[in-house]
Amino acid sequence: LRRLCLGCNPIGDDGCVALARALTGPRLLHPTHARGLAVLQLGDTDVGDVGAEALAGALEQGAMPDGLQLWLASTRVSQAGREGL
Repeated sequence: LRRLCLGCNPIGDDGCVALARALTGPRLLHPTHARGLAVLQLGDTDVGDVGAEALAGALEQGAMPDGLQLWLASTRVSQAGREGL
């Protein structure tokens, strides 16, 4: 999996938290699959600071690569939430 595009969907903080849990929890897929992710597109969603914080935690745990392109245009993530990522 190189690109996960969830933009323009009704995903919000709860969905983003679930995604972060799935990426950091017991692996249903080979453990390197999420670390091969190059783009996570969440633009035009209802993701806010709670979802951004969950993604930051997944990044800190090494669930996704450091060079991940994270798209958050037209979300509810504040500037402080963006800086936390």
